[in-house]
Amino acid sequence: MTWSDGARSFNCTIRNLTDGGARITLPAGQTVPSNIYLINLRERTAHEALMVWNNGAEAGLAFVESFQLADLNDPKLDYLTKLWHGTASR
Repeated sequence: MTWSDGARSFNCTIRNLTDGGARITLPAGQTVPSNIYLINLRERTAHEALMVWNNGAEAGLAFVESFQLADLNDPKLDYLTKLWHGTASR
């Protein structure tokens, strides 16, 4: 998960995933803004998302737009690909 143009990020676990959103686990004490990008390493996708609920341990996200990271060509979103390559297992 990332925000602030990639300046802030942390690993999270995706618990439920649909075409429209996801339920994720949050590290203890982690604050998260309402607008974020969720990077799904397994699916090689990034999702612009809005947080619709947060109970401190988990959060629900509604996807605004989804991208295949390999096909991403928007220079403003290059940081998503850099984060993906930096954390994806080889």
